Formats: sequence, structure tokens, C-alpha cells
Amino acid sequence: MASGRFPQTAALTFIFFLSGASGLVFEIVWFRGLALSFGSATPAIAIVVAAFMAGLALGNLALGPLADRIANPLRLYQRLEVGIGVTGLLVSLLLLRGEVVLEPLIRLVAGAGALGGPLRFLLVFAVMTVPTALMGGTLPVMARALHRSGATGRVLGWLYAVNTGGAVIGSLVPDLLTVPSVGLAATASLAALGNLMAALAVRSL
Repeated sequence: MASGRFPQTAALTFIFFLSGASGLVFEIVWFRGLALSFGSATPAIAIVVAAFMAGLALGNLALGPLADRIANPLRLYQRLEVGIGVTGLLVSLLLLRGEVVLEPLIRLVAGAGALGGPLRFLLVFAVMTVPTALMGGTLPVMARALHRSGATGRVLGWLYAVNTGGAVIGSLVPDLLTVPSVGLAATASLAALGNLMAALAVRSL
């Protein structure tokens, strides 16, 4: 993965940048969708962050060891990116346009009194578990694949940095560019497109 394999390293950089950016774009869209549903941005942010981090941890724990047991971790990674794009978009559309499903649940939470907070978290966690768990699996699965190919720790560290950089860009783009111009649903669609492009880029590896 060093100097003689620049095309592969460039592809990995592209993949991890898109993956990190798309994940944070989805998170911003979910913030906005929950704020619309529950009427306050602060609880929405707290709930999404908690559910997001819990899902990432779950995916890391479950999918990292799975990558050790399969023959082709890159194929698993490709499927993870497709899964993130599809389920992330579905969750976004549910939060933005799923009033028929969400309104009864919101009324249930509102009438639960002191149990409203925990119930709200469980509801959001249940909705977000699949896409966030898939996100949590991307880095350990790719790390397993690169380790088998003889990649050095420097390459893995660079890819983690690129993924983080993509996340920073993904946290800025929605509010500064896409949401004012095309709206939340289209912004979620662009995030899903990023995941699908990352999945296609894995073919080059």
C-alpha cells in the first residue's frame, strides 16, 4: 500500500472521505428531522448523538470480528456502504415525511411523563440502529482488509484522518450549502449517493 500502489491509496482516500462526509450529512439531517418532530433542537441533538454513538459502537463490536472470519473483507465493506446509503436515506425520509408512522409514537412519548426521555431515546435508537451500526463497521472491516494486504499503520492512520476530515466537511455542507438550496430530503439523497459512490470505488481495489 506504499509508494508502488498509489492508485489503490488514492481510491481508499476517496472512499473514506466520502464515507465520513456522508455519515455526518445523515446525522445533520436526522437532527433536523427530529427537531421538526419533537419541537426542540436541543433534545434532538442529544438523542441523535447518543443513538449515533451507540450504533457506531455496536457495529464496531459486531462487524470487526466478522471481518476476521470471512475470505473477502472488501466485499463486506462494499455491502456496508450500500447498506448505509439505503438505510440512511430510509431513516431520513421517515423522520422528514413519515408523519403517519411517527405521530402516534410521538403522542405516546409525550404522554409518558418521566418515562418520556428514555422512551424517546429507545425510539430514536431503534430507528437509527441499522445505518449507524453499519457505519461503525466500516473502519474495522477496511482495517482488516488492509492488514491482510500488508498495509502499514501509517496507511491506516492516514485513512482514519481522511475519514475524520470527511466528517468535518459533512457537518458543514448541509447547513451552508445543500439544505438552503435543495432541502433536507435532497441533502439525504446526496449523502446516500456518496455511500454508493464509495461502494463503487471499492471495485478498483
